[in-house]
Amino acid sequence: MQQLEVDESGEWSFAQANANLKCTVYGSPENSFELLDTRYQINLDVQDYSGCGLSPAIHVAVLDSATFAPWETNYNGLHPENDFGNLMDCSNSRNRTEKYFIFQQNSPSQMEGLVNLLQGGIEDGHHLLVYSWQYVDYDSWQLNAPELFDVFSDMGSQQIGVGQDSVPFIFYTKMGEIESVQEMYGSSSDALLNLEVELEGLLGNGLTTSPLLGQGSSWEEFEWESESEPGDEVVFQIKGWNDGTLIDVIEYSESAGVDSELPSDLTVSEYPFVAIAMGTSDQESLTPNQLSEWRILGEHLPECALDAQAGWYFPKDTLQKGDEVVIGFTVKNIGEYPMDSILMSYTLQRGSERLQVDYKKLPPLQPGESVLDTAFLSTLEVSGEMTLLVEANAMDPQFNEFDQREQHRFNNRWQHPIVVLEDRINPILDVTFDGQHILDGDLVSASPTIRAQLKDNNEFLLMNEIQDTSSFKLFLTGPDQVQIPLFFAQDNVVWVPAGNNNQSAVEFYPEFVNDGQYQLLVQAQDKSGNSSGDMDYRIHFEVITESSITDVLNYPNPFTTSTQFVFTVTGDSHPDEIYIQIMSISGRVVREIRTEEFGPIRVGRNWSEFRWDGRDDFGDDLGRGVYL
Repeated sequence: MQQLEVDESGEWSFAQANANLKCTVYGSPENSFELLDTRYQINLDVQDYSGCGLSPAIHVAVLDSATFAPWETNYNGLHPENDFGNLMDCSNSRNRTEKYFIFQQNSPSQMEGLVNLLQGGIEDGHHLLVYSWQYVDYDSWQLNAPELFDVFSDMGSQQIGVGQDSVPFIFYTKMGEIESVQEMYGSSSDALLNLEVELEGLLGNGLTTSPLLGQGSSWEEFEWESESEPGDEVVFQIKGWNDGTLIDVIEYSESAGVDSELPSDLTVSEYPFVAIAMGTSDQESLTPNQLSEWRILGEHLPECALDAQAGWYFPKDTLQKGDEVVIGFTVKNIGEYPMDSILMSYTLQRGSERLQVDYKKLPPLQPGESVLDTAFLSTLEVSGEMTLLVEANAMDPQFNEFDQREQHRFNNRWQHPIVVLEDRINPILDVTFDGQHILDGDLVSASPTIRAQLKDNNEFLLMNEIQDTSSFKLFLTGPDQVQIPLFFAQDNVVWVPAGNNNQSAVEFYPEFVNDGQYQLLVQAQDKSGNSSGDMDYRIHFEVITESSITDVLNYPNPFTTSTQFVFTVTGDSHPDEIYIQIMSISGRVVREIRTEEFGPIRVGRNWSEFRWDGRDDFGDDLGRGVYL
């Protein structure tokens, strides 16, 4: 609705209009700037400026009460009704009408014309602006129009005719409303005055447009009822909505109610929506055409909607990278006509980036029927903040148009922000030799089982696919200092995919034939590319291929409560059994320790779990002394 208002009773009126009136006056202007800048403006648009010569004069501007349009001078046959005995010479020199009337104060005829204009030439409600050019000359008033003092006093002026002579002034009033008076009066002949007034009025014309109507399957008739009065001008238009723009299609100039069959070229295929517009003006009584009702008749289209009340499922809007959730939405036919199979679209969007999550058709829906649709939302390919868009009767990308026409589309869409947390946590790498963690430089078996195990905390990005073998890189450096890569194609390299705990591994079964120092280098990353650490895993180890047990001792020695046995095993495997005898200095066996009591043994340095407490085989304490 533009410049028209309708109240609760249905009566139409023109909207209230506002404008800013600004007047600037330089008393006794001394240069071209001050001459040209003596002027008045409406909404900062200069209406007229300067004056005619250097003779002191009075400028009068009359503004229409409704439109604020200034009255213009009688020039070249235009506006003959606006001849008030004012000076016309400047109009001729400017070759245009002027938007003020000039009354030179030293001219008796012009001053008489000013009195007549102010006393009866302006209807109540119009806006009157009077200001001085050069300055006010009361001696000329007294000589040529002494009644002018009373004219300004009757209009409500408190200063004009009372203040000092030969100074500038500005006076404003809305005719017939004495309380509207505003004025400024200079204190010297060269004073600068600025007066601003907020004006109120009615424009006397307006336009109103209906909301978009449709969609329909056809447009058939236009009906309306309205009442006008003499002086009213009214036009009705049918506007078609095409490619996002309202286009004027048909125009009716009748104001009385009629039934009009719409032309055949107003087709739904070209104009899927329509709107009705009414333009009306009345510059006499300022009352618009009174519209009672209007309508477009036609066949309706079917209508579906996402129906949250009937059921929807959206479990969470913050997901971890790789998570997959099921979402569900109910689609209902809320119209009076059946719908064909409905195309559903699920899309993730971030700016101009779009990822199609799901795209499928639901079965046809009869009026009142509904169906719950479900889709799987996977986050394997996305991360960060984005929007999930769900749309029923979506755009068909093959034809670049909606799958089927319906009345409205605003109720077919649902959108919600979601956040996919990017996987930034480093996985944990664990490397063991024969199930044991070794120190750098430790001795290991000549045929160990080396296991590099990678555990990731993300339970959704499981490292269980064959391509995940690329997450591991292993390199072995032998005593010859030559580094060689290990490949999964080798018989002695085995990949172990992750289970539900997301823990994958590589097992390496080497057979070392050369004694010496070796180095193992392991690089590993999870499915998101997060490395297992800032530095690669490196471990040095020693291999002695000959089977032996060396460096046998016990610790602590001497002891008071218990002691453990320490020794080194070399070769490709540890002994199946171990047998230890503890003897007195005389050679008598006081304690025998066998494998099942001693505990596990491995190739490398062994520190027994078994602790000898200084008792014999019968559990009796042995005396202090030296034992072998």
